[in-house]
Amino acid sequence: MKLFNFKSRKQKKGELEGNLEGKKTIQDYLREKDSGKAAVYVPQKAFQARSEEEVIQFLEIEVSQMKDARKAIEDAKEEYESITNSLMDVQIITDMPEDDKIALREAADKIKTLTQERESFQKEVSKITEAQYSKMDSYGDEIRNIMKKMDDDEKYSQLIQKDMQTLEGEKGTLRYDVDDCRDKLEVLQKLASWILFLLSACFVFFFVSVFALEKDYRSIIYIALAVIAIALTIVFIKHQDYTGQMKVAERKLNRVISLLNRSKVRYVNVQNSLDFQYEKYGVNSAYELNHIWGLYLEAKRERELYRHNSQELHEAQTELLGILSEYDLNDAHIWIYRADALLDNREMVEVRHELNVRRQKIRENMEYNKEVVEKTNVEIKEFTKLNKGYGDQIMAVVKAGLKV
Repeated sequence: MKLFNFKSRKQKKGELEGNLEGKKTIQDYLREKDSGKAAVYVPQKAFQARSEEEVIQFLEIEVSQMKDARKAIEDAKEEYESITNSLMDVQIITDMPEDDKIALREAADKIKTLTQERESFQKEVSKITEAQYSKMDSYGDEIRNIMKKMDDDEKYSQLIQKDMQTLEGEKGTLRYDVDDCRDKLEVLQKLASWILFLLSACFVFFFVSVFALEKDYRSIIYIALAVIAIALTIVFIKHQDYTGQMKVAERKLNRVISLLNRSKVRYVNVQNSLDFQYEKYGVNSAYELNHIWGLYLEAKRERELYRHNSQELHEAQTELLGILSEYDLNDAHIWIYRADALLDNREMVEVRHELNVRRQKIRENMEYNKEVVEKTNVEIKEFTKLNKGYGDQIMAVVKAGLKV
């Protein structure tokens, strides 16, 4: 008697494909990016460490992340103070007595006129605008440090982006591995249920054949039980194997997310720094700034031919600085290059607006990094609660990391 209708390999493959239908493939995970959200900080979920090494690895990442955020806050504070000082200068000039304003406008008008004369001299030979020339001229010897910092930041940003792409790929692969193991475990559980059902059927058949039909099918039943026992053993071994693989994949995924979070924090900080520099210096890249600087040097050499009006311009600038020196400005020299703002209130409003926009961006960056510090503190505290047995090690790593 044929007791079992075993399915063909092709039928089993079809059923497995049916069970996996609609599930994500590894390609789906690799394509799964945080589009437009690379800067979003993903909180690290606390977990129970299995070794001291795992504790140290987790905390080193967290402490490094906190240090990066704190350093970014300190750097931003200096720039924020500088812009605040510039806004104070704008207010001081706005509140000056009318007599001094008239003298200031006269000096500014001379500067503007003489500057326009110089521009007219070079219209046919100059390859950069007067605004670009004025900006480059105001930077002076600092331009080389400015270009180096911008170039270094761009290279660092590209390096971080590559790291993030690699980590995103690893994250997608590990997520696929976790889901794949979970799906296989579900299939094994269903298979185990069917095997147990068959085992029950065997016992029922045994009692029916012995007591009702009074026939002896013990040999067939023993064979069936042996097959079922083997099948259950295989299912159990496979279940243990996939469970172990899933746990390993989950631990790796947790570490990749930690590294990705740190990269995202660094990426946000360096991009904010670059955006600020681009806006401040009116360029889109270090290459463009270097190119404009080269044109400026060329224009400067050509302008040596027209130095006959430089003395007048110098006198006008000295007159302007002399008026401003009575008001103890934080940076009086910059107003030589803002003569339009001294002559036109609308231009002064534009200067104030530009400074406010730059200060707001710095404030947002500071708030972002403060949030990172707060969330990192929470993550360390939650991690400490779950790993009280490593309290001394945790305290030592945190203290040592924050002192460096």
